[in-house]
Amino acid sequence: KKITITDYKNIYISRKNSINRAIINDEDLSNFLLKYNFITVYLEKLTILEQIELFSNANIVIGLHGAGSINIAFGTKIKLYIEIHNTDYIYYDNCFFQICDILNINYYCIHSNSEGHPHTGKFTFTNFEDIDFLLKDII
Repeated sequence: KKITITDYKNIYISRKNSINRAIINDEDLSNFLLKYNFITVYLEKLTILEQIELFSNANIVIGLHGAGSINIAFGTKIKLYIEIHNTDYIYYDNCFFQICDILNINYYCIHSNSEGHPHTGKFTFTNFEDIDFLLKDII
């Protein structure tokens, strides 16, 4: 059977290619999430139609605070959205919490324990145990 974009149910939205607010050790997080059957997606490489198709079949989504996470609005089957923030990210916007509340999606926010770069906001993600805690009983 050929694997299609709709076969992926657990999605990690990577901002690896972003100039701002990216995880320095993004590959470590992507590899860690493999044990929970997550696929890492780079939304800038997908058309809007591919993004809609991908998120319309998703169950769990993890991503940094950013525009790509608005795709959860297409996720009629999403049960859980985990938003990652840098601890010293000054501008906290709860828009994704509000979207999840409207769509009846469980929402959790993980604030990384490491400080980000003062100009780019890039940071090292260290909270792997928090993700384990949230996912171990769900998956």
